[in-house]
Amino acid sequence: MISISTGDIMHVMGGFGLQMDYTVRMKLRLTDEVDGAILAEAVAKTQRRYPYLSLRMCRNEQEFYYEQNSAPVVLLHTDKSINLNSEQTNYHLWAVCYWEDYLYLDIYHGICDGTGMYMVLTTLLYYYCTERYGVTESEGVRILTDQVLPGESDDPADHMPKIDPALLKRPARPDAFSLTADAGMTLCEAFCGSWKSTACHIR
Repeated sequence: MISISTGDIMHVMGGFGLQMDYTVRMKLRLTDEVDGAILAEAVAKTQRRYPYLSLRMCRNEQEFYYEQNSAPVVLLHTDKSINLNSEQTNYHLWAVCYWEDYLYLDIYHGICDGTGMYMVLTTLLYYYCTERYGVTESEGVRILTDQVLPGESDDPADHMPKIDPALLKRPARPDAFSLTADAGMTLCEAFCGSWKSTACHIR
């Protein structure tokens, strides 16, 4: 069992509570039609580079949590919407699709922030373009020969000091901006038709 990180609780609990899908789909149009065989190899290499994203979401009576998922991340030849964490995607929380010259990365926001999503996409494109077009430049790209650093999957919010709300002091609040005292306006009675309202006029 892998606990949901502090920073991801909002996406997981909030998403289920609001019946909201926190899946992000990134769509790219490539110069040429996608080569499915090459893309499949790129997906497999990308999955190996991000082992901490090979997860399945579960729930029991008390909580949501993750489990390691050793099944391959799927590559689907479709441009239709897909369901993550389902049989369709080997119960993974990310998947790759393609159709004609379009490539799609679907990823659950609960396991990755925006920066992380783009890092996964960059790795995927690097391995695809290496085989498809002979790209060799990998600066700024996370590849298999790099060491997987703890900071990649570590949630800083998990290391924040615990705070007892009962010990917190309510901060003093400054006076709000006043239309009469600060803006020089005065109240007067205004009539319009059969109803009466209070309006503000500049002095």
